[in-house]
Amino acid sequence: MNIILAVCMCPQAVAPQIAREVLEQRCAACVDILPGMWGMVGWEPGQLSGDEVTLLITTADDLVEELYTVILELHPASKPVIANLELAESYSAYIEWLHTTLAGD
Repeated sequence: MNIILAVCMCPQAVAPQIAREVLEQRCAACVDILPGMWGMVGWEPGQLSGDEVTLLITTADDLVEELYTVILELHPASKPVIANLELAESYSAYIEWLHTTLAGD
């Protein structure tokens, strides 16, 4: 099982709901919500959205599709930003905790 850090931008109003749901459905071990994002999109130059936050979602590669399903059910955008970063290295006790948490042990 490879550990994945999924990064998702979303409106502040739905971030707690997404975080709770991915944790309750056990497709994530933890979620950090980083406030204060300003988003701009290429097809709407100058269009700012000040209510966005970044979700840092720690999961495993075999849970990514399930994670996408949950996010897509709750996210208001039809094509939300979700980018995955594989953790090449991290503190061993943290990785062990992640494996245990994601396995449901």
